[in-house]
Amino acid sequence: MSACNEFRRFLRGLMILFLAICISSAYGQDKNVSASISSEGPQPGTITVPAGSIASGFRLINLTSGYPVGGPLDHLSFYIYVFNTTTAVYSYYWPNGGTLVETPAPITLATLVLNPGKYSVYVSGGPGASLLLSYNLGGSGATISSASGSNGESSMSSSYGPNCIGDVFKGGSWCGARNGSDWLQLDFGAPRSVSEIRIEMAATDVTTDGARIVLKLQAPNGEWVTVDELQNTNINVFTPLTGGAKGNSIPSYDNVLASPVMAQAFRIEFTGNGWFSARNIQVI
Repeated sequence: MSACNEFRRFLRGLMILFLAICISSAYGQDKNVSASISSEGPQPGTITVPAGSIASGFRLINLTSGYPVGGPLDHLSFYIYVFNTTTAVYSYYWPNGGTLVETPAPITLATLVLNPGKYSVYVSGGPGASLLLSYNLGGSGATISSASGSNGESSMSSSYGPNCIGDVFKGGSWCGARNGSDWLQLDFGAPRSVSEIRIEMAATDVTTDGARIVLKLQAPNGEWVTVDELQNTNINVFTPLTGGAKGNSIPSYDNVLASPVMAQAFRIEFTGNGWFSARNIQVI
């Protein structure tokens, strides 16, 4: 009987180990990276992202500037570089009493995504400066999706059915039914990497004077980040507007982000004189 019980415990242990491996594969692994400055100089941290994985979900745990020669720094900052290069993929600069600056825009620490490769992490300051970041290293089975295209659930603040064809995020067209402001939104269903936004057409049909088209991505923490803002122009509408009025326009829009960002939703907001319309918006 005791031998039977021992075998059952052995099988139970195997099952627990199997489940742990499955969960780790599905949700990725939580990692930490640290950087510091000692009396001997900078002591950078290293992030290694294996093939088939991404690093995302970055979170600042601790940041101190130490005691630089000449007195305390007037800011806190750290940088992430491609390993053995001077190419910065992310920088964090927070002046005392000022506003946090993160570059390259529109990337924030919460939306930062590192593709496969090796990266160095440096903290600024003097001896005693230190940095601690946490992040998630997700594999090919991670819940974070890197699929391209505009998959997800779309919504809008208004629509005029007779002038709408299909889903505007899947090659279709949309026409709103409101003046003053309107919006379209695509919820991805889960955070994923976004590297490019394409818009075949987006416009007002009255006048482009005072018009604004604002593109936003929603970070996994719920924060909306402005990716771009167009003022006093349509996108790819060169024919006369309602009543024969002429408006400004640029060609079809294609914005390749400086570095992929992690997001859970996309939104395009219109303000000015509507009705507003759009066609074939792709979030890649």
